[in-house]
Amino acid sequence: MQLNTEGVYYLSGPITGRDSLVVMEHFGRVEQKLVEKGCTVINPVKNPHRNSWGEYMRDGITNLMLCDHIVLLDDWSLSRGAVIERNLAVDLGIKVITEKDVMNGA
Repeated sequence: MQLNTEGVYYLSGPITGRDSLVVMEHFGRVEQKLVEKGCTVINPVKNPHRNSWGEYMRDGITNLMLCDHIVLLDDWSLSRGAVIERNLAVDLGIKVITEKDVMNGA
């Protein structure tokens, strides 16, 4: 699968309840791969600190609406927020790809 470098990519995966350093590294690795391919990426891990899950989700959904693609990171289906983001993307016709698509030479 060839990545469209003209679109904006949103990263979606488990964050809540995970070690923040591990999450930052994981999201950062996928972001870097996309940037190396010439893509524009919105990485929610880089959003400002918020006081609640709902506030983080509002930021995430707002950012998702700016994107043409959503990248589902490994274990996305274990994350309530990532499931919401994926379902919204599907309903709105935002192209869904996986971390494997990105990392395996897409």
